[in-house]
Amino acid sequence: APLSEWGVEIYRGILTGCNDVFVISGETKDAILASCLTEEERIRTAEIIRPILRGRDIKKYSCEFADQWLINTHNGVKDKGVSRINIDDYPSLKQYLDKHIEKITKRTDKGDTVYNLRNCAYMDNFSRPKIIYPNMTKFFPFFLDKDDFYTNQKCFIITGEKLGYLTAFFNSSLFRLCFKENFPGLQGESR
Repeated sequence: APLSEWGVEIYRGILTGCNDVFVISGETKDAILASCLTEEERIRTAEIIRPILRGRDIKKYSCEFADQWLINTHNGVKDKGVSRINIDDYPSLKQYLDKHIEKITKRTDKGDTVYNLRNCAYMDNFSRPKIIYPNMTKFFPFFLDKDDFYTNQKCFIITGEKLGYLTAFFNSSLFRLCFKENFPGLQGESR
């Protein structure tokens, strides 16, 4: 069957408009969670700080998680009945973001408030099995993610059927040869 019949969809990674604030280290994540006043707040906050992969973290069949985390203060998905994150429900996270209020206010990619990320109708696809590949590299490595990683704008994700098969095919020498022969190269021989 043609690939178009496998329910395959391709999406780009999350755009924050300010990665140096919304993508944090594990150390910063731990500090934010430690500053939560109640266990309930800590649990809620931990649920929206998600592991994130960058293009350079993707390897053929694997990834190298660099202990980077996305503050997923999403803008909701109105069509799916998902409400946007209300930062007032996350006091420790709001305190962290308020330290960077000037930066997050200036960004163009934002949601309903300066604390929210821009709209992303496919946000739920990051919590499903998916193939992740970087948007620029000499040879595209493909990684089948079953661990609910989010990705930044330096990656694409593929959802659909037969993801294991597709990952093996995309990482094969045959696909690399077909790709090299049939698709234009990027700057510096990248393919």
